[in-house]
Parts: sequence; structure tokens; C-alpha cells
Amino acid sequence: MSKKTLAILISSLTGVSAVGAVSGVVGSRVMNRNIDKEFERERLQYIDKIIRENNISQDSFKPGPNGLFRVVHTIQYSKYIKDEQGNPIECTQLGYSLLSDKHIALHRMPETVKKVPQNLPKFISALILTFFHNKNETIEGIEHWNTRNITKMTAMFWRAHNFNQDISNWDTRNVRHINGMFYGAKSFNQPIGNWNTSNVVTMSNLFANATSFNQDISNWNVSNVRSYKDFNVNAHPEFIGNKLPKFPKQKQE
Repeated sequence: MSKKTLAILISSLTGVSAVGAVSGVVGSRVMNRNIDKEFERERLQYIDKIIRENNISQDSFKPGPNGLFRVVHTIQYSKYIKDEQGNPIECTQLGYSLLSDKHIALHRMPETVKKVPQNLPKFISALILTFFHNKNETIEGIEHWNTRNITKMTAMFWRAHNFNQDISNWDTRNVRHINGMFYGAKSFNQPIGNWNTSNVVTMSNLFANATSFNQDISNWNVSNVRSYKDFNVNAHPEFIGNKLPKFPKQKQE
């Protein structure tokens, strides 16, 4: 997949219009509605501090080509332990950056990483492409992550072919975008029917080409979902009918 194709893909998967991202409108309105006011105040203060201390221009928060959100400032770099072949296998320090939509996103991990810190930094709200093409069945540490403040899990395990870890305990109450989260994750088949999806608006390609997934997620609350195109295309042949959420009847965006 070319970088251009991937950029267009992620732009379409975010589920947020470029217009809404200007000056952090999306970052503030969405999170104000879902996350407690005290945390939102702390989050915005933290971002303002980053902007002020690094003399970041407000022009940096305009959307890029195709509405794609850009990295504005790297707050912390990732650190890794490598194996004898030089492949990163353990992340000892999570890296993350401020994006042009005023979300803070965890850096994408090398595909060989199989262990990460157990604590997810408080102000991270986006886990976009985090374990893209990861080669491992499990990634030690993520089962302990507090994901309550996460709003974007777009393409998080995109084509992580071997991944099949129990993440059923993740707190997804504030997640809005899970497009392509398990796209091509052909080994994944964990019981996530208890996830709180009441605030999710985009689910397109969520289980596309996830050929093993065959769990009952019929109880998912999808009342706010606006897009679910190709939700389970080329998925497990029995992952149909009564196992699927009851999506709204209105026309998709």
C-alpha cells in the first residue's frame, strides 16, 4: 500500500470532516459532550501549555490535503529494546504527538513490538494505526491500558494478522471512531460484545476481512452510528444476522 493511498484511507476512516477540525472545534465539542468537564478542562490546559511553550502557530491547526490531520508537535518520543536482529520488541517509553485537530495520538508501533508499558498517558485520546501490521498474537501490557479517554481507535489493529488478545475489559464509553479497527485482523476472535459503543459514530470496515471473528455483538448500542459501510465484508461466514448490531435505518453519511 502506497503512502498516498494510506493517507487517503486514514483521512476517510477518521469520520470527521476537515471543516470541523479547524481550531480544535471537533476536539473540544465532541469531548466536552462525552468526557467529564474537569478532565476536559485539564486536557485543554495541557494542550494550551504545549502550544505556548513551543510557540506553535494557530495556523498549524488547519487541516491538510484531503482533510488529513497532521502531526503538529512531538511531545515525547518512543523508546524500544531490540532483539539480536535489531527488531524492536519492547516499547519502554510510549511516544505521542499533538495533531492538528488538537487530539494527542500515540505513535504507531513497529510491527515486531510485543510488549508495551502498562500505563497509557492520561491525555492521549487517539490510537490511530497504533498496531498497524503487528505480527504478534498478543501485545503484553495493552490489557492494562485505561482507555476511558480514548475517542479514536481508527485502524488500530489494521492487518495485524496474528493478533488475538482479550481486550474485552477496555473502557470504550467515549470512543467515537472505530473504522477499520480490526480490518484484516484475520485471527482476532475475542468476546467484545460488552463494549460500550453508545458514542460511536463511525464503524465502516470494522471487521472487514477479519475472517475469524464470529462473536455475538448484537447488544452493541449503535444508535449514534452514521457510517457502517462494509462493516463485516469478507468476514467469517457465520458472522451475520442475529450476531450483528441493529444499525439505524437512516441513510449513511
